[in-house]
Amino acid sequence: MAKIDAHIHYGGDHSDCVAVFEQLDVKLLNVCVASTARGRGWREQAEGFRMLAETYPQTYAWCTAFDVPDFGDPHYTARVVAELERDFAAGAVACKIWKNIGMEIRKPTGEFLMVDDPFLDPIYDYLTSVHKPLLMHTGEPLACWQPLDEENSHRSYYAAHPEWYMYDKPDYPSHQEIIAARDRMLARHRKLEVVGAHLGSLEYDVAEIAKRLDRYANFAVDTSARLHDLASQEREAVRQFFIAYQDRILFGTDIVQRQ
Repeated sequence: MAKIDAHIHYGGDHSDCVAVFEQLDVKLLNVCVASTARGRGWREQAEGFRMLAETYPQTYAWCTAFDVPDFGDPHYTARVVAELERDFAAGAVACKIWKNIGMEIRKPTGEFLMVDDPFLDPIYDYLTSVHKPLLMHTGEPLACWQPLDEENSHRSYYAAHPEWYMYDKPDYPSHQEIIAARDRMLARHRKLEVVGAHLGSLEYDVAEIAKRLDRYANFAVDTSARLHDLASQEREAVRQFFIAYQDRILFGTDIVQRQ
């Protein structure tokens, strides 16, 4: 039976590695990340993932992204659409939007750019028209806005990445504001297939995820890097959640292996 990991960042092209994946019948979706924080351009990453999928189509697929917004370029969204069209022609199966939208990027007014901003609508409309899903890493775990004490299961990540820790940044959008913007975007683009990465940043309560799955027929989630959050919840509630929404939950690990 084929096994799918729908969220990885894995540049594994060694023959032994590929042979193991083939033997296990594992299918892997490599996900690009367009981040202002990375030292190298994400296009280099995308080209590596594209080549892996082209060379080993039985094992790898890839998800593209798009450049961070350039508010000074009047042709920005048209350029993004043209680049997405090229990437899909080159085999990309989806597009990702990252947490820097809502948590880092500001508009010329000084306001944070949120995922429901009309500025991004042409990109969403294009994805809808070509029937390509949008993988959304919107926001962070709720723990990002909580103290880094022993009760915080994500404290090691935020201790290592304080730039993304929001508890001491009250001028930044709250978890509630980020999720509300994502929900408004889902409501406005009902025909766009959206996958909420990392359990849709609602990892702390499967009931909250279920509310969105019930409300938005175009929404699904993946489990990437959030299995420990599921393990901390009441066993039967999690079990019933997986039974009820088994066709709307994608397995993902978020394993990273640099190219």
